[in-house]
Amino acid sequence: MPPAEAQEVERGGRAQLALVPSCPRALVPRTLAVTIGEADAEHVTKLQRHLHWLVYYHGQGEPEAYLPDVVDITQRDLPAVIDLVEQWERRLLPTGLADAVSAS
Repeated sequence: MPPAEAQEVERGGRAQLALVPSCPRALVPRTLAVTIGEADAEHVTKLQRHLHWLVYYHGQGEPEAYLPDVVDITQRDLPAVIDLVEQWERRLLPTGLADAVSAS
């Protein structure tokens, strides 16, 4: 198991202390958000939080505990983050090209 660090996290509307794996993969949503200029986007933050609990409860051998996080990730967080990436991509293209590409 990778090393972990203690962090205060919110779960169910209250703060708790939890061991958070020090894993480079856990940084991916944050790195992506910084890259596209959406570091404080709500769904990026939620994705990070849901990934934390998925990793935590998976490590505890409690899949039923992280099932709601999987649902939130797949049904809400990832679609919203994908939308943010698509908006960022559109801003990289010249207006005419962006419009032509989206029309096809």
